Amino acid sequence: MRQPVRVVLADDHDAFVEGLGMVLSAEHDLEVVALAGDGASALQAVLTHRPDVLVVDTQMPGPAVTELVRLIGQARPATRVLLLAEDARLPPSRGLDPGGPAGMTRAVSGRELAEAIRAVAAGYRVTLAEPPPDPP
Repeated sequence: MRQPVRVVLADDHDAFVEGLGMVLSAEHDLEVVALAGDGASALQAVLTHRPDVLVVDTQMPGPAVTELVRLIGQARPATRVLLLAEDARLPPSRGLDPGGPAGMTRAVSGRELAEAIRAVAAGYRVTLAEPPPDPP
């Protein structure tokens, strides 16, 4: 039997991250190993739990998400990063590893997020974000 994909969830909205943890824990092939509420605790959780995937909010206290991704890439390159943005505006990936973070909006279903986590863990780069609206 294949090992489950180990996931750390990081978001500064407690109800959101706890609910997301429950949804993902119901998936037979995903294991939520830690929850974090800021960038510093997300980094510590990655170092402690060695997850396959870190799912992280782009707007959290602590190091800026680009710095967090860089630190994780240095300390634990095997951990893939999936960015969750409030809307379609994902942070720029300039200066980050070309195989670096995938990104999506928080307005996805639990099923879509689970599928994205699986894809990211398998080495794919996913982007599930709505394009910005056309200018007036």
